[in-house]
Amino acid sequence: MGDFVRLKCRGGGNGKRYLSGDPFSGDSGTVSLRSSTAPGTLWLRRSLGVAGQYSLTCMEGWDAFDILFPFVFDEPRYLDGNIFNGEVKLSTTTEPPFTGTRWFQQEEDEARSFRCLGTGEVVDPARMLDGWVDKGTVQLRPDEDIFTGRMWTVEAE
Repeated sequence: MGDFVRLKCRGGGNGKRYLSGDPFSGDSGTVSLRSSTAPGTLWLRRSLGVAGQYSLTCMEGWDAFDILFPFVFDEPRYLDGNIFNGEVKLSTTTEPPFTGTRWFQQEEDEARSFRCLGTGEVVDPARMLDGWVDKGTVQLRPDEDIFTGRMWTVEAE
């Protein structure tokens, strides 16, 4: 099934730190940083059957009982990275062409990084999930260590 988590951005600066999805914000759900108690900060992290690979589902408006049964979302719920333009949003499915809904979680000391496994031919794609705490935004960035927002704390619920 998976586990319920909150992802806290470890980036420098002052501001909101928790990854938040809003599946009700139009055709494609938005992703931002918010406070830990804000709606949309609870995620279902499910293994994709390969070591370290996961999907992340925004659980805004759902509870644990709802996910015990097979479900299909009418609204975008899956964290989706676009390696072509660096955008991070929510999608309604993990099926192609939404290959950016697959994430590799890498442990680095007490922190984690999340690398988008989206496919496509692009030179030096941005793949690292990066939070910009001061602005409350989320995007994909290159692998470089200079982006402090690419490190996350995974808090179990």
